[in-house]
Amino acid sequence: MAVDAIGGVTQAQPKAAPRNTFDKDTFLKVLVAQLQHPDPFAPQDMTSQIGQMVQFGMLERLFAVEQALEQMGKSTRVREALDLLGKEVVLKTESGEITGAVRKVTFNEEGPLIVVGGESYLLTQVAEIKVPGTQEPAAATSVAETQAV
Repeated sequence: MAVDAIGGVTQAQPKAAPRNTFDKDTFLKVLVAQLQHPDPFAPQDMTSQIGQMVQFGMLERLFAVEQALEQMGKSTRVREALDLLGKEVVLKTESGEITGAVRKVTFNEEGPLIVVGGESYLLTQVAEIKVPGTQEPAAATSVAETQAV
Protein backbone atom coordinates (compact mmCIF):
# COMPACT_ATOMS: atom_id res chain seq x y z
CA MET A 1 0.00 0.00 0.00
CA ALA A 2 1.12 3.52 -0.75
CA VAL A 3 -0.03 6.74 0.90
CA ASP A 4 -0.61 9.76 -1.31
CA ALA A 5 0.09 13.38 -0.35
CA ILE A 6 -3.47 14.10 0.82
CA GLY A 7 -3.52 11.25 3.27
CA GLY A 8 -5.58 8.77 1.28
CA VAL A 9 -4.51 5.22 0.66
CA THR A 10 -3.91 3.85 -2.81
CA GLN A 11 -2.96 0.41 -4.03
CA ALA A 12 0.70 -0.11 -4.84
CA GLN A 13 1.35 -0.39 -8.56
CA PRO A 14 3.67 -3.17 -9.71
CA LYS A 15 7.02 -1.83 -10.76
CA ALA A 16 8.03 -2.21 -14.37
CA ALA A 17 11.29 -3.99 -15.03
CA PRO A 18 14.07 -1.40 -15.16
CA ARG A 19 15.69 -0.82 -18.52
CA ASN A 20 19.43 -1.22 -18.32
CA THR A 21 20.11 0.15 -21.77
CA PHE A 22 21.38 3.63 -22.41
CA ASP A 23 20.38 4.09 -26.01
CA LYS A 24 20.64 7.08 -28.31
CA ASP A 25 17.16 8.33 -27.36
CA THR A 26 18.08 8.40 -23.67
CA PHE A 27 21.36 10.16 -24.45
CA LEU A 28 19.55 12.76 -26.55
CA LYS A 29 16.95 13.36 -23.81
CA VAL A 30 19.68 13.93 -21.23
CA LEU A 31 21.54 16.28 -23.57
CA VAL A 32 18.39 18.30 -24.34
CA ALA A 33 17.51 18.49 -20.64
CA GLN A 34 20.99 19.81 -19.86
CA LEU A 35 20.65 22.45 -22.55
CA GLN A 36 17.15 23.49 -21.47
CA HIS A 37 17.93 23.63 -17.75
CA PRO A 38 21.50 24.84 -17.29
CA ASP A 39 22.89 25.13 -13.77
CA PRO A 40 23.41 28.89 -13.15
CA PHE A 41 26.09 28.17 -10.55
CA ALA A 42 28.11 25.89 -12.84
CA PRO A 43 27.68 27.10 -16.40
CA GLN A 44 28.87 24.74 -19.10
CA ASP A 45 31.56 25.86 -21.43
CA MET A 46 31.34 25.25 -25.14
CA THR A 47 34.05 22.56 -25.12
CA SER A 48 31.97 20.25 -22.93
CA GLN A 49 28.92 20.78 -25.16
CA ILE A 50 31.00 20.08 -28.26
CA GLY A 51 32.38 16.99 -26.54
CA GLN A 52 28.85 15.77 -25.87
CA MET A 53 27.87 16.35 -29.49
CA VAL A 54 30.92 14.37 -30.63
CA GLN A 55 29.94 11.55 -28.26
CA PHE A 56 26.44 11.59 -29.72
CA GLY A 57 27.86 11.39 -33.25
CA MET A 58 30.03 8.45 -32.26
CA LEU A 59 27.03 6.76 -30.67
CA GLU A 60 25.06 7.17 -33.91
CA ARG A 61 27.92 5.63 -35.90
CA LEU A 62 28.15 2.69 -33.48
CA PHE A 63 24.45 1.99 -33.94
CA ALA A 64 24.93 2.08 -37.71
CA VAL A 65 27.84 -0.38 -37.45
CA GLU A 66 25.77 -2.68 -35.23
CA GLN A 67 22.93 -2.69 -37.76
CA ALA A 68 25.34 -3.36 -40.62
CA LEU A 69 26.89 -6.30 -38.74
CA GLU A 70 23.44 -7.74 -38.02
CA GLN A 71 22.56 -7.50 -41.72
CA MET A 72 25.86 -9.14 -42.71
CA GLY A 73 25.17 -11.98 -40.28
CA LYS A 74 21.71 -12.54 -41.77
CA SER A 75 23.13 -12.51 -45.30
CA THR A 76 25.81 -15.02 -44.31
CA ARG A 77 23.25 -17.40 -42.79
CA VAL A 78 21.09 -17.17 -45.95
CA ARG A 79 24.11 -17.90 -48.15
CA GLU A 80 25.10 -20.85 -45.94
CA ALA A 81 21.60 -22.31 -46.19
CA LEU A 82 21.47 -21.86 -49.97
CA ASP A 83 24.88 -23.53 -50.31
CA LEU A 84 23.39 -26.66 -48.69
CA LEU A 85 20.72 -27.12 -51.39
CA GLY A 86 21.12 -30.54 -52.99
CA LYS A 87 23.70 -31.71 -50.46
CA GLU A 88 23.24 -34.55 -48.04
CA VAL A 89 23.41 -33.51 -44.40
CA VAL A 90 23.43 -35.18 -41.03
CA LEU A 91 21.28 -33.32 -38.51
CA LYS A 92 21.37 -33.62 -34.74
CA THR A 93 17.89 -33.56 -33.24
CA GLU A 94 16.42 -34.35 -29.85
CA SER A 95 15.42 -37.79 -31.16
CA GLY A 96 18.85 -38.56 -32.64
CA GLU A 97 20.55 -38.06 -35.97
CA ILE A 98 18.72 -37.62 -39.26
CA THR A 99 20.39 -37.96 -42.65
CA GLY A 100 18.92 -36.64 -45.86
CA ALA A 101 19.26 -34.28 -48.78
CA VAL A 102 18.41 -30.60 -48.44
CA ARG A 103 15.53 -30.06 -50.86
CA LYS A 104 14.41 -26.57 -49.96
CA VAL A 105 15.31 -23.49 -47.90
CA THR A 106 12.57 -21.56 -46.11
CA PHE A 107 12.72 -18.38 -44.06
CA ASN A 108 11.06 -17.25 -40.84
CA GLU A 109 11.79 -14.73 -38.08
CA GLU A 110 14.57 -16.96 -36.73
CA GLY A 111 16.32 -16.96 -40.10
CA PRO A 112 16.76 -19.57 -42.82
CA LEU A 113 15.60 -23.13 -42.29
CA ILE A 114 16.65 -26.12 -44.37
CA VAL A 115 14.05 -28.72 -45.34
CA VAL A 116 15.12 -32.37 -45.11
CA GLY A 117 12.58 -35.15 -45.50
CA GLY A 118 9.71 -32.65 -45.43
CA GLU A 119 10.73 -31.21 -42.04
CA SER A 120 12.38 -27.85 -41.35
CA TYR A 121 15.60 -27.61 -39.34
CA LEU A 122 17.87 -24.80 -38.11
CA LEU A 123 21.34 -24.45 -39.58
CA THR A 124 22.77 -24.99 -36.09
CA GLN A 125 21.47 -28.57 -36.20
CA VAL A 126 23.73 -29.51 -39.13
CA ALA A 127 26.45 -31.85 -37.87
CA GLU A 128 27.88 -33.05 -41.17
CA ILE A 129 27.66 -32.16 -44.87
CA LYS A 130 28.17 -34.67 -47.69
CA VAL A 131 28.26 -34.20 -51.44
CA PRO A 132 25.63 -36.54 -52.93
CA GLY A 133 26.90 -39.47 -54.97
CA THR A 134 30.18 -39.74 -53.07
CA GLN A 135 30.95 -42.59 -50.78
CA GLU A 136 33.16 -42.70 -47.77
CA PRO A 137 36.48 -44.35 -48.66
CA ALA A 138 36.94 -47.88 -47.46
CA ALA A 139 39.12 -48.29 -44.43
CA ALA A 140 42.73 -47.94 -45.50
CA THR A 141 45.02 -50.86 -44.89
CA SER A 142 48.61 -50.39 -43.97
CA VAL A 143 51.49 -51.87 -45.92
CA ALA A 144 52.26 -54.24 -43.03
CA GLU A 145 48.69 -55.61 -43.12
CA THR A 146 48.82 -56.32 -46.89
CA GLN A 147 52.21 -58.11 -46.58
CA ALA A 148 50.94 -60.30 -43.73
CA VAL A 149 48.10 -61.65 -45.90
